[in-house]
Amino acid sequence: MIGSGLSLDQAPPFEATGRFFLSVPVFIIMAGLVLILKDLDLVRTDPSVISLIHLFTLGVFTMVMFGAIFQMLPVLAGVNIPKALLVARLSHLHLVLGTLLFSYGFLSEVTPLIAIVSSIFLFISFMLALGTALYALKNTQKFSSTVKAISVAIVSGLITSFLGIWLLQDYANEYSEVHSVIMAIHMVWGIFGFAGILIIGVAFKIIPMFYVAPGFKKFCKRWVVPLILLGIILWTLLSLFLPSLDWIGLFIIATFFFAFSVTVIKKLNQRRRPISDVTVWYWRLAGANLFIGMLVWLVNEFIVLNLDVYLGVFIGGGFILSILTGMLYKIVPFLVWFHLNAKGHFEIPTMREMINARIAKAQFSFHILSLILVIEASYSPYMIQFTGMAFIISGILMMINLLKAVKIYYQYKDLDPMDIFETKES
Repeated sequence: MIGSGLSLDQAPPFEATGRFFLSVPVFIIMAGLVLILKDLDLVRTDPSVISLIHLFTLGVFTMVMFGAIFQMLPVLAGVNIPKALLVARLSHLHLVLGTLLFSYGFLSEVTPLIAIVSSIFLFISFMLALGTALYALKNTQKFSSTVKAISVAIVSGLITSFLGIWLLQDYANEYSEVHSVIMAIHMVWGIFGFAGILIIGVAFKIIPMFYVAPGFKKFCKRWVVPLILLGIILWTLLSLFLPSLDWIGLFIIATFFFAFSVTVIKKLNQRRRPISDVTVWYWRLAGANLFIGMLVWLVNEFIVLNLDVYLGVFIGGGFILSILTGMLYKIVPFLVWFHLNAKGHFEIPTMREMINARIAKAQFSFHILSLILVIEASYSPYMIQFTGMAFIISGILMMINLLKAVKIYYQYKDLDPMDIFETKES
């Protein structure tokens, strides 16, 4: 299970990352409640939709990515994040407060003051999490492909946060002429630079390690992330100064995400131990949705159709949310097992026993249903409430499963391993 190149003695305490992961289903449930209680028009510029989008991008996506960065950098790069538990607590607190204030501000349309206050909380959170991680990286001697990808993702996350804070201030002071362009750039850096590149980097390590699949080829690990970054930078510059040619950058980004989606599915099909696992379903679903989502983005660029909802469903929900959910079902049990093992507990449930497979499969069904219903709701507004119910049920099922694993951790955490062993012997 433990692959080479891991420095497990550097891993932060479970409490540092667990708080991020356990917050995810809460924000999924909150997003479902917004869909049920708020009369939404699924248009990207609608304040309520902006609130809903950021419940996912900040409350779900960023939560998982911050937790993953806190956990994986010490393990993969062999670096100590200074005061990891304190930084995690403060970053998590400010991310929760900033996201809640942001969401409330746009739902209630009391945006000027709320925008300023929420931007302060979010800025502190991003600087604490990503700034500290970037500072820790200066001491690493292990610049593997995954560490390089995480480093690029961290910088992309900081760029995304700066752009987001500018947009919040601009929104509070009425729109400027470049608001829509900066909004698009903010989205591309967040989706493809922060989330997308982080997912690719983590996949380099997780897919061979957790799924006993063939490793990625050297070309893929060496060049895919730099070329995607090149595409994002080129797309950004062209969008600002020569928008008629921004499709060149888009084409570069799309090409390598196409390649990644196909490669992921291929690697999973080549697993040496093809055991049925719901997390494999999530990765396959994510690969398929990423492929379709990039096609939709290309079509929308050249034919100029109003496909924002489809882009949100296929790339945001189908790709990012699917992979992050699958990762949670692997990472949380692994962390519980690892930290208890490090304390000397060997008579503990296995990783597979920490997650209820039936509940995970049920949640997978509601996850797919929620994505389908979002598309339906874009044509039939009365379906929005059903969409919200699907998200709420999905979030509740995820919470039940994650809490089961966390409960095991706290059951064994403070026990003396020898006492458990002697009890079993007697």
